[in-house]
Amino acid sequence: KWIQEYGVGTDFLHFHNYMEIGYCYEGQGYLTLGEQDYRFSGNQFSIIPKNYPHTTMSDPGTLSRWEYLFVDVDGFLRKSYSEGESVKKMEHVIDRINSQATLKNIDESPKTAGIIREILNIMRKTEYLYMKEINGFLLALLINVFREYDTENIEPDEQRTRETMENQITIPISRALDYISFHYNEPLKIGQLADWCHISETHFRRVFSSYMQMSPLEYINLV
Repeated sequence: KWIQEYGVGTDFLHFHNYMEIGYCYEGQGYLTLGEQDYRFSGNQFSIIPKNYPHTTMSDPGTLSRWEYLFVDVDGFLRKSYSEGESVKKMEHVIDRINSQATLKNIDESPKTAGIIREILNIMRKTEYLYMKEINGFLLALLINVFREYDTENIEPDEQRTRETMENQITIPISRALDYISFHYNEPLKIGQLADWCHISETHFRRVFSSYMQMSPLEYINLV
């Protein structure tokens, strides 16, 4: 059922309350992530965090074959962390994994692609204790995604670039203001704003606190 002409009859974005991991075996078309369109073809995979608007559109008349995993990243990692590990460290890992959506060729990230394929194969066979086996591979997958994102985007404080500062403060605040503008007549909770910004409630509080401490001129300079 996953071999189909994706996007037929639809022209809208959607999102999920779990991370969506997709593996494209064949076909071609466009994967829209937020406001950006990306060309997809076979031998690619996508990683899309929860609450992130997206859609998949095959080229007209083209069948595409995808398989998908849906993962509760926050719940899974919180269960996986031992009591001796730092809560702050755990939240940092979760925040980085949920920080962006990506579409990659297999040769760009062969390790991540291989783990995804292995999980899909195990799910297909459903042998005895297969969920225990999947848990191990899933933890390895999320750690690998974190390392890739952390290497690409995290820099020491003294070397932070303007782009990094913008990602950490202006983008979450801008998203939160958008959400408030659509739901201003409803009771609002910090958790809802944090989910909309794809970050944890703890990190959202830190971002908002930093924003409140900035002068108007500092914020304008970032934007």
